[in-house]
Amino acid sequence: MPDHEAYVRTIQDIEHELEVVKHELALERVKRVSGESLARQRLVYVRTIQTLNLAVFTDLEPKKIYHLACQAVVHDLLWDFAVVVTYQDGVATLGGAYHLTKEQERYLIAHLTSEAFFRTAGGRSHAAISTFGSDDHDSLGLRALFHTDEVIAMPLSFGDLFLGYLVVGAHTKRNLERGSTEELDFLATLASFIAHAVHNSSQLADLEGQNRRLQELDRLKDSFLSITSHQLRTPLSIVKWILATLQGDSAISVLPDQRKLLDQAYAANERLIHVVNDLLSVSRIQEGKLPHHPQPTEFTQMVRELVAPLETGADQQQVSVETHLEDVGTIHVDPLLIKEAVQNLFDNALDYNLPGGYIRVYLAKRGETVVVRVTNTGLTITKEERATLFNQFFRGQKAIQQHPNGNGLGLYLAQAIVRQHGGHIDVESADGVTTFSLVIPVDVPAVEAA
Repeated sequence: MPDHEAYVRTIQDIEHELEVVKHELALERVKRVSGESLARQRLVYVRTIQTLNLAVFTDLEPKKIYHLACQAVVHDLLWDFAVVVTYQDGVATLGGAYHLTKEQERYLIAHLTSEAFFRTAGGRSHAAISTFGSDDHDSLGLRALFHTDEVIAMPLSFGDLFLGYLVVGAHTKRNLERGSTEELDFLATLASFIAHAVHNSSQLADLEGQNRRLQELDRLKDSFLSITSHQLRTPLSIVKWILATLQGDSAISVLPDQRKLLDQAYAANERLIHVVNDLLSVSRIQEGKLPHHPQPTEFTQMVRELVAPLETGADQQQVSVETHLEDVGTIHVDPLLIKEAVQNLFDNALDYNLPGGYIRVYLAKRGETVVVRVTNTGLTITKEERATLFNQFFRGQKAIQQHPNGNGLGLYLAQAIVRQHGGHIDVESADGVTTFSLVIPVDVPAVEAA
C-alpha cells in the first residue's frame, strides 16, 4: 500500500516551496517597480539640472533664470507651484513665480514685506525650511502666506552670495513623498544652480559693461590720434619750410653756430614729422582706411634706392653694409607703403647696431614670393619680446636704453603694411644677431588693412 502520509508531506513541501517562490517573486516585482520609479525620478532630476545648467552658461537675465527654474520645478518635479523670493537691502520681493493665480501673486507681493520669515532673512543662517511635521513660527507663516500645508523654502546661495529663497509647494496630497531626504537634497542642489546662474549672469553683465567702456575709450583714443596727427602735420610742414629757407640763406650759412642750431632744429622737426606720420598711419590702419594702390614696381631698383642712404648712415656709425640683391623683376605692390615697411627694417638694423658691426640685405625671388631679409648685429631679441614685438608702442628694455627716441610703431606699421599685401614678417634672433624676413607674394592679393 502506498504511503499516503508521505505523499501528503511531499505535496505540503512543494506547496510551501511554491509559496516561498511566490513571495520572492513578489519581492523582486516590488524591487523592480521601486527601481523603475527611482530611475524615472533620477531621470527627472537629470533633466531638470540640464535645463538649469543651460542658464548657468548663458547671458539670461536673472528674472528669466528665475522663471525658467520655477517652470522646471512645476513641469519636471510636479510641484503645484514654485516661487523665487529675492532679498536685497532688507527688502523681500517676488523675483519669479509659476502656477500662481493672479490673486495669489497679488496677495504674496502685498504680504512679503510683513512676513517675519522673509523680513528677517538677511540676518539668518539661510537654512532650508520645510513645513512637513513642523509647527514652528516660520512654518506657520509660510503655510498662511502660500495657503497650503506643503511648503519648502530653499536658500539661493552660491559661496558668500545670498539671493533669497526658492519656495515650492503643493495644494493637494500626492503619492510622492515630498518631505523625503532625497527630495530636499535635490531642491538644495537646484537652488544652488539657480544662484550660480544668476551670479554668472551678473558677472557677464559687468564684463559687458566694462567691455563697452573700454571700447569707447579705445574709440576716443583712436579719434584723438587721428585728429591730433592731422592737426600737427600742417604746422610741422610750415616749420620745415621756414627752417629749410633759413638754411639756404647765405647770410646765415657763413655763421657756424647759427647754422648748427638750424641743422639741429631741422633734424628735430623731421623726427617729429616722422612720428606724426606714423601716428596717422596707425589711425588709418585701425579705421581700415590705410591707402592701398598696387602698381607695377621695379622691386629691386626700389630696394637699391633705400640701400644708398642706409650705407651713408652706416658709414657714419662705423657699421658695414653687405648686399645681395637679385633681380626679381616687376611686381604689383603699393610702392609708398612697401618702401615704408622696408625702410623701417633698415632703420632698426642701424639704430640698434654697434660700431664694428654689420648689416646684410638680401633680396631674392623664392617660388611665388619675394623675400627681403635684413640681418644685423647688436641686440638679441628674447623669445618673450618676439611674442609682442609687432604690437603698437612695444619696445624692449635694452632697445629703450640704446635708442631712447624710438616710438615703438615701426614694426607694427611694417607688419600691417606687409599683411595688407598678403604677406608677413618673420624674426629670428640669437647671440647678438637678428634677422627680419619680409615675405610678400608676387601676385599681391587685395587684402583689407589690418
